[in-house]
Amino acid sequence: MEKNVLAGRTIVFFGTADPASPRNRQTIERIKKEGADVLYCVAPLLRFRADGSRVFRGMPAMIAFSLKALVTELSLLVTFLFRFRKTRDILIGTLGHPDVLFFWPIKKLTGIRLLFDPLVSLYDTVILDRKLLKPHSFLARILHGIDRLAFSIADEILIDTRAHRDFLAQEFGVDPEKFTVIPLYASSIFRPMNAVKDPAHFAVLFHGKFIPLHGIEKVLRAMAIIEHSGEGRIMLRIAGGGQTEPAMRRLAQELKLMNIEWLGWVPYGELPTLINTADLCLGAFGDSDKARRVIPHKVWEALACGKRVISQKLTKPEADPLLVDVHWTDPSPEAIAEAILSESKRTNQQ
Repeated sequence: MEKNVLAGRTIVFFGTADPASPRNRQTIERIKKEGADVLYCVAPLLRFRADGSRVFRGMPAMIAFSLKALVTELSLLVTFLFRFRKTRDILIGTLGHPDVLFFWPIKKLTGIRLLFDPLVSLYDTVILDRKLLKPHSFLARILHGIDRLAFSIADEILIDTRAHRDFLAQEFGVDPEKFTVIPLYASSIFRPMNAVKDPAHFAVLFHGKFIPLHGIEKVLRAMAIIEHSGEGRIMLRIAGGGQTEPAMRRLAQELKLMNIEWLGWVPYGELPTLINTADLCLGAFGDSDKARRVIPHKVWEALACGKRVISQKLTKPEADPLLVDVHWTDPSPEAIAEAILSESKRTNQQ
């Protein structure tokens, strides 16, 4: 997406993706800055805060969701043909793989240019990362096929890191030249601000969805190591929810963690204030290859607020000056605990 290529053009954000999700919001802002107008033909099936994994919890849930998606897609196509048929460019956002497939016939007939910002592969996320289905199951093969077809249909694919680009190109047979690497970044609401802190504690913040990618289990075990060492100043604050939350709450009880605070879901607009109350923020520590290819939004949000961040090392490090304040570590509880203690001492010495 070269600068000013879109100046003066009108792009329709199309499909079932939520335009309010951080990545979609970012891409839309970027397009507008390049001088394009953005119109909307959307009907979000999942809001960005929702636990999308529930869609894959059993065949009945998948069938019900698929039927709802089918009706929604057909309605969107009719709306597009009546209201936006003169459009020459459309943008399909995060997790919009089915939208790409449904729009394919219109693209073939009209020559509309399709810009796709998937953020992730469905197969990689559902099968390899979250392990919701077996890798060689029939449904896994379907997801792999949807990914491959959606990537082949798109004229341009936006992706967040070079390592992620290389994986998608190799796994799905996509020409690497079709990808444009656009790193995630934080919304302008994330910035340093004065916030009330508890001087008696060193506050460590985890915020985000409870998904395997984030490796919250390792964070809890790291806190157990810290508490057993006799360090009582470090307080872990957890904001969010999702797939693994019940299991993580049980684990915290089993580990008998004392210095932990569960905040639940925090409205997006309140996250900057919450981050600014922290002394240190946490990134991702998952076991999957995907966790070593991506940098989650929460890392960029914390950095934008002027915070130090601990996150696991990447397969292919990104050359971004903003990442200088990231403490890269191995994703083991021991390494995470050591990194937290190191950052605590570093802050005390300043």
